[in-house]
Amino acid sequence: MPFENRRFLSEVDRTEVGSVRILIRPATAKGRFDNHRQLAAELERRSDESGARWVVSPAAFDRRIDLELVEGDDVDAATRFVTGVLANLGLA
Repeated sequence: MPFENRRFLSEVDRTEVGSVRILIRPATAKGRFDNHRQLAAELERRSDESGARWVVSPAAFDRRIDLELVEGDDVDAATRFVTGVLANLGLA
């Protein structure tokens, strides 16, 4: 389930090989998060701690972070995870 807040929005789509991914982007063209890689690192750290199998990939040139799910992962749970991390970091 995609989300949107004052700083970020997401969309759910599929990779070229059919994996589900959540794309996280700044909510406006002028919006940005200066510590893009830091956010991706925090998402990855918390993913590892929770035992999640998805992959976190920052795409600096596109100003986005991809969260690629593996087969059987719950999109809604992944979305709740991302919104929780953003809220904990004060970015919601």
